[in-house]
Amino acid sequence: MAIKGQSISNKITGEHITWLETAKDTNGQRLKARFSVGPKGRLPVVHFHPNQVETFEFIEGEFCLKVGDETKNLHPGDTVVIQKGVPHTWWNPSETDTAQMIVSLEPALNSEIFLEQFFGLCNDGKAKADGTPYFMQIMACINTYQIYIEGPPLLLQKIMGYTLGSLARLLGYKTYYPEYSNQN
Repeated sequence: MAIKGQSISNKITGEHITWLETAKDTNGQRLKARFSVGPKGRLPVVHFHPNQVETFEFIEGEFCLKVGDETKNLHPGDTVVIQKGVPHTWWNPSETDTAQMIVSLEPALNSEIFLEQFFGLCNDGKAKADGTPYFMQIMACINTYQIYIEGPPLLLQKIMGYTLGSLARLLGYKTYYPEYSNQN
């Protein structure tokens, strides 16, 4: 369970997150975290949140943010709000410098658990070399965490999540791994 002030790290993507406000702190209204992203750190896939607004406040270094078909270079003081359903991804283009931003998701939903799970899988070598979860792992949990990839229509991804997700869970993939999050 995410606790204000605690941190988690992802060895593959170069992300380090410190929780600033958790779902518990805000009665589910918001999740807010400080992301420190190492040189060349990045998200592995373009994704979207159909039920959340995501806000990025850039505080140190430079970030590139792809929103839809547009790529923006962002610097300290810049803020970008990503509306529900808009595909996006980001990365730190620097070869040498860490970049930092504050990321807020509204409502919080179960995003902190997703991040704990995703980081845990990456850190334990249960993801591809670029940090992308394996396909069947994505199918096992896509509908639970409500984070979808750019490309296939949302309805198709939801159907795949239900059908292939059931198969994935029969094959041993899980929606939730207790070793990565403590929900108590």
